[in-house]
Amino acid sequence: MLARPRPSMWSLLLCTRLIITDSQPARDELDALDTQSFPQGARRALSWRQRQPRSYIPTQAEVQEGNKQRDALRQEYKHLVNAENLPPRPGRAGRGKTRLGLCLTGQLERLEIESKARHLVRDLNRTHDIDVVLVVANGTARYVNGFSVANSSAVQATAERLRSRTRAALIRTFVQAGASRVVLNTEPQWELPYLRKQYVLNLNKPMSNVHLANRARSHVRQWRSLWNCYKEFSALAQKAGQRYDVLAKFRDDLLIFDKVEALHERSVYENAVVTQECLSWRGINDKLAVLDARHGLKFFTSPLWVFFFDRRPFLDMSGNPETFLFRALRAGGIHTRRPLSWDKVPAVSSRTGLDGSTCVPLINEKVGIELRCVPRKCNVLSFFRKHACPWRLGANLTVQRSEEMWRMFRKLKEEATRLNCTH
Repeated sequence: MLARPRPSMWSLLLCTRLIITDSQPARDELDALDTQSFPQGARRALSWRQRQPRSYIPTQAEVQEGNKQRDALRQEYKHLVNAENLPPRPGRAGRGKTRLGLCLTGQLERLEIESKARHLVRDLNRTHDIDVVLVVANGTARYVNGFSVANSSAVQATAERLRSRTRAALIRTFVQAGASRVVLNTEPQWELPYLRKQYVLNLNKPMSNVHLANRARSHVRQWRSLWNCYKEFSALAQKAGQRYDVLAKFRDDLLIFDKVEALHERSVYENAVVTQECLSWRGINDKLAVLDARHGLKFFTSPLWVFFFDRRPFLDMSGNPETFLFRALRAGGIHTRRPLSWDKVPAVSSRTGLDGSTCVPLINEKVGIELRCVPRKCNVLSFFRKHACPWRLGANLTVQRSEEMWRMFRKLKEEATRLNCTH
């Protein structure tokens, strides 16, 4: 009689974990954990919950749109490469102002402009010749993490808000701050962007298949906005007959709360791409970047180009846009430098209410666990306390989020007390 094979240790651990996580309390605990930032070991444990049966099958319309997008990208990329043959900038001794191209991407409804006009344009216009390119989409503000200041009347208020943000008003704001040229690109976003099947299936969010596909589409639209930014930079450089020295990219909802030292110090970005430390999610922070213009073509086009045309499997295993961006830049031959602290790039995600006010959501995804990303300085702590979003926002804020924000606010007060801050 043949001996019955003994189960391996791995199979025992697998069965045990499946049994443990099959109970309703365990599932609730894992769902709650997903809203937080947790270390790699905890993410591996969650992966058992996240590996639910998933599928993504593109419709015929999506296939057709994907083919059109692929053909358009090939033509546009060829044009961008040909446009790179500009005369080099003169040597440092013969230079005037540093040429800066500033890219702002996102949604018109989420766009915060006051702090950007002040710290990215007015603070730099004496030493920099600044071109501002805004690639923003019309429509009601949407946030992929589900946190919004807007209430149920947001849809009705959108039309009024958009009318107040006319093309002329946006351009005038940056021109008055000292920008030389301002371009506002509001071309419609792709309704059905091409999706890589494995990228969708490997996103590390416990969502339904429909929500996973929609989330992936928002990622592709972000990369398309980057691409469009560089198209505008290329056209402006061709018109001026001169290359840029430095390029910078900031997302629409970033609130700049101090001088951006990274743009004032050439040694920080020379022959490099630098981003903000914290909130990199095992990749690189995709909310902002400062880079030597020599890397502009690859930085602004690599995410979309790699997503469409590079079939290497490791790209599909990214799990989130931050990790994909890191791998796409590596695939494009760009190696980023050590990320900068928030002291060098003082920017934080914000939310805009229906009344136009701006606040900072004190949640893990925006300021780090226990405010890990926030510099321990009195002026910074005072800024965050003053601009913190209210933690009682009605139906659009869950109990867990409300409690999390209240704990963060108390942490701010404790840190201010510890540092003997008087304001």
